[in-house]
Amino acid sequence: LPQGLGQGEEGPSAEEQAAVEDALLAYAQCMRDRGIDFPDPEFSGGGIIQGGGNVDPSDPAFQDADEACKHFLDDAGINVGEAP
Repeated sequence: LPQGLGQGEEGPSAEEQAAVEDALLAYAQCMRDRGIDFPDPEFSGGGIIQGGGNVDPSDPAFQDADEACKHFLDDAGINVGEAP
């Protein structure tokens, strides 16, 4: 899940949430454009649900696509990483 969105105690503003959603959708499309079965995330109640697809993060094709597409996430300040 995205981390590091700069959320205060009240969470992201509507504009920040929209920017995150747009970035995640652009990332998903970019991954598909590079042959990765990567579904669009679903947004519900301010949360993000990512499921489906047949994604293997250790696959070199996935890693190449991720490298090419991650700028969408970086530009929106989204830090995707391992959960603590």
